[in-house]
Amino acid sequence: GAIVKSSGSVAASENATMRASGLRLRDCAACPLISSSALAPSFSDEAFAAVTVPVFEKAGEVKVIVQKIPTHCDDHVNANRVESPVALGGRLGRRQQQVDERLADADPILRMVLFVVMQHFRSEVERSRAAYGPFARKTSAPAEGDLNERKIAEAIEMIKVEAELKSAMRNNEFRLLYQPIYELASQRIEGVEALIRWRSPTRGEIQPAAFMPLAESTSLIIPIGNWVIECGLKDLTSFRNCARKDLTLSFNLARRQMESHAFLPFLSESVLGHGIPPENIKLEMLERNLFQSDQVGNWIRDCATRGFSILLDDFGTGYSSLQYLQEYQPAALKIDRSFVKGLGLKPESERICKAIIDLAEALGIGAIAEGVETATQARMLQDMGCRYAQGFLFSPPVSAAEIVNKLGA
Repeated sequence: GAIVKSSGSVAASENATMRASGLRLRDCAACPLISSSALAPSFSDEAFAAVTVPVFEKAGEVKVIVQKIPTHCDDHVNANRVESPVALGGRLGRRQQQVDERLADADPILRMVLFVVMQHFRSEVERSRAAYGPFARKTSAPAEGDLNERKIAEAIEMIKVEAELKSAMRNNEFRLLYQPIYELASQRIEGVEALIRWRSPTRGEIQPAAFMPLAESTSLIIPIGNWVIECGLKDLTSFRNCARKDLTLSFNLARRQMESHAFLPFLSESVLGHGIPPENIKLEMLERNLFQSDQVGNWIRDCATRGFSILLDDFGTGYSSLQYLQEYQPAALKIDRSFVKGLGLKPESERICKAIIDLAEALGIGAIAEGVETATQARMLQDMGCRYAQGFLFSPPVSAAEIVNKLGA
């Protein structure tokens, strides 16, 4: 259990919502599995909620409790339109198994409370390890009030951004840009990578790095990802009408999309509906995702069965495994821009790029250099045997209409 303290940065309506949500928890005691000791919210002038959940022996018991909580907290939360990106979860007893399941309709305030608690404990553990390890020097800990205030402010900002993302979906605030991928020898466009942008009415133009991590940590990545695919396939149809039937389109995938049983059937159906051959679609996944799910092997094999190729994005920055490369046979390795940036400046960058290109060649797969910004970088990559590249030297991400112009040039 834990108590999360309030601060002056929390608006009055948010404080009221927190208190109302906590009070509604007491109604959960009606559930046979939940006793007064199982969920015990408490309040003071400084604290807005304290939740204690005991250890259970079965996953079903935890799930019943977690699913029951949100139904008691809807009215006040909906009135204040506060939402949170954090999942509820529980710990099992004997097996020490973790239940960490995202509930899209779960109560936002309780998720925010648990998020602040979780983040606070995590930061405290990391700080303690750094400060009081066997070879570390003691340092003064940050004031508890300051830390809680900062964590609460961060959580509230994330809640606001998630709410704005949902609004952006409804109001069509997203748009797709495309960065061409060129063959270095011919300077011909071989494919394009779809890149999402968000034009917020309050925040202006927002780059993916500012909002996609939040979307990827929540169920929002599913509808946003589906929109990207539908919009991208529609534009690819226009590109193919420019006498470029062989043009490929790459989509960046998040781990949640890969774990969704509905994703590949949706993609296959959408591709078929637009009359596009599956081999024209490339799916980019981060290298580290190879290690984060036991099902990734089956997923990659399913992609191959459906005709979709896999590109390993940001290769060399994750947990490279030759065994996985041999087993899963991606279509290409994308050389991370951090290595390309050092070409002509750092000898080690040149050696790393050459090693990745040679590795790809040995495996009989392609290599694509990302973030190429200078003619020197392009020349060095081509001399190393790299066939494809993308970057501002050739073209920044541009609209679909500009891609059509480039293809017709």
